[in-house]
Amino acid sequence: MTERPGPAGGTGPAASGRRARRRLSDLDDADAPVYTIGQAAELLGSSVAGLRRLDESAGVTPHRSAGGQRRYSRHQLEHAGRMLELVEEGTPITAAGRIADLERQVAGLEDQVAGLEGEVADLRAAAERRGREGPSR
Repeated sequence: MTERPGPAGGTGPAASGRRARRRLSDLDDADAPVYTIGQAAELLGSSVAGLRRLDESAGVTPHRSAGGQRRYSRHQLEHAGRMLELVEEGTPITAAGRIADLERQVAGLEDQVAGLEGEVADLRAAAERRGREGPSR
């Protein structure tokens, strides 16, 4: 077995362990480009050609490996999956990309609103507690 240098130029089990941990942590990162086009197509129940069409239409632009191969993140797979659903329903591919983008933005805004509503509730509860305790000296 040939050992390759680690990120800091080291070799051996410690460097190999660091690389393995970094790759495993990428699996938790929804933005890490870890899926090949073949894996992505299989996960989405689509064809490789279908994913290439999404790339060509600028609906989903995958990352590229050093060798130029397409690599997809989980977020990109979710986006591509939604676009493929819309296209199957008869939506033009460019419109499907825009709809999927807007849906993602709305979901993000809904999350922000929920967070702000929680903060407002916390502030109201704190103000109510202070009101019951009377003025501070």
